[in-house]
Amino acid sequence: MVDLFDPDYGAHLDFETTYEPLMGSEEWYDRAEGVSKQLLEEARELADEYDREVSTTSEIGDPKQIVVDYADDEEIDHVVLGAHGRTAKERPVFGSIAETVSRRVTVPVTLIR
Repeated sequence: MVDLFDPDYGAHLDFETTYEPLMGSEEWYDRAEGVSKQLLEEARELADEYDREVSTTSEIGDPKQIVVDYADDEEIDHVVLGAHGRTAKERPVFGSIAETVSRRVTVPVTLIR
């Protein structure tokens, strides 16, 4: 499981990433890391409930590039992504991480809404 923070995107869970002047500051990164650790710990606990093993990592940056690079570097055989289902009008403004990743990775991709 990879948790991604895109500094230019917006909010993640209850963590407001667009708040100025925090964005990009040491405090912002510390808060982002704390939220990420909490999310990944919850994923590990859920996997334990089902007697499954999960490995986790957290990255800050451009999600499209991080997922593509991670899948290649770690020899991932399948990528599963959540998709927001933005309209054609919203897509040019927000972009589509899921669409870009599904076009660039060399392995199967499952999109979930």
